[in-house]
Amino acid sequence: MIAVIYARKSAEQGVAIDAKSVTRQVEGARAYAASKGWTVSDEFVFTDDGVSGAEFEKRPGLQSLMAVLKPRAPFNIVIVSEQKSIGRAMFETGYVIKRLDEAGVEVWGYLENRCITPRDPMEKMVFTMQRSSDEDHRNKTSLRMHEKHTQLARMGYVTGGRCYGYRNVDVTSGTDQHGRGRLLERAQDRAEQAPLNGWRARRDSNPLPLGSKPSALSK
Repeated sequence: MIAVIYARKSAEQGVAIDAKSVTRQVEGARAYAASKGWTVSDEFVFTDDGVSGAEFEKRPGLQSLMAVLKPRAPFNIVIVSEQKSIGRAMFETGYVIKRLDEAGVEVWGYLENRCITPRDPMEKMVFTMQRSSDEDHRNKTSLRMHEKHTQLARMGYVTGGRCYGYRNVDVTSGTDQHGRGRLLERAQDRAEQAPLNGWRARRDSNPLPLGSKPSALSK
């Protein structure tokens, strides 16, 4: 039997838990394939690192995997760690599994050592309930993150992305003591800050009378 590996880790998950990293998932899938006597080629290892389980179209690894299904899939098995590696959206995840099944490919999860492709109505119901639970967990995680970011923003902290006047600079390679794979530090972007510095100088040298309105920044 020829097998492929698919591994995904969401950006919302902390890499401190090593089992959730795509590297660890690939290692686990390779060991599982060996125990089953399945063959895995390096060209058939697909990964998506730091991609939400709610995203399907903009997931390069998954899209590359699905593209290999036509005109005929050159493999019989897709190995994942568990069902939520495919996705955390109930209907979309089920549709991916259905497309694989129609192409003659089964999905196996190595953590529970079972086939995730349903074969009877009872299995379809069980896996549908599991996908619903995965989606609910993702939604609740999103709400908690939004609440935390709102709190940080109100305290004056930047909650992500790039701030005007600064550049994000990598300050670590590998992982830090907390298992995080990448840390950024904000460095001043002098080209962007020059207009702001000029405005601040004019503002400080010409304080506004009490009750007056400030002019536009461009002035």
